[in-house]
Amino acid sequence: MNMTFHASMEYMGYQADVDYDIQYQFIPLAASADSETGTVYGQFDKSKVPEGAGEYNGHYYYAYNLDTITNWEEAKQYCEEMGGYLATVTSREEDEFLYAYLQNTFQYENAYFGFTDREEEGNWKWSNGEEGSYTNWHEGEPNAESAEEDFAMYYYKYPEGTWNDGDFGGGTVNSGTVFICEWGEF
Repeated sequence: MNMTFHASMEYMGYQADVDYDIQYQFIPLAASADSETGTVYGQFDKSKVPEGAGEYNGHYYYAYNLDTITNWEEAKQYCEEMGGYLATVTSREEDEFLYAYLQNTFQYENAYFGFTDREEEGNWKWSNGEEGSYTNWHEGEPNAESAEEDFAMYYYKYPEGTWNDGDFGGGTVNSGTVFICEWGEF
């Protein structure tokens, strides 16, 4: 954005006229963008956070179980349309909070979040591009038991909250299609 500013001043019998050309560039703070879709992450409209969302460290979480969402990509898109993203779990404390929230608020034992290796088998990444090295895989996981097990999840077989790789409602036993959206800056 360009702006021209003119200032005129008279002081002790002297006249001064100055013209300024100012160029502004607005850059979102603490945000990143998906290079394929152009979706900006990291900034959120708090009014889009659903009532009853759990809050941890300035981030909000909500679990959805919608009949209209039948695959992980649709869940990702739904979260983005709601102004958030599929949840990222980047610390033990956040992990413990989120798992307890799922169980205590919704009584869910299974839920998917935004960790995936669908682009390259064995190369797990957060779907929103967030960096992080924390994982909480159950012993022997991820096991890629089927070629479609590309999505991290909390799993009923692991009541301590460790993670499984699942296929979002396909062949992973009783995995369902519950997913967790998150709102917050990263």
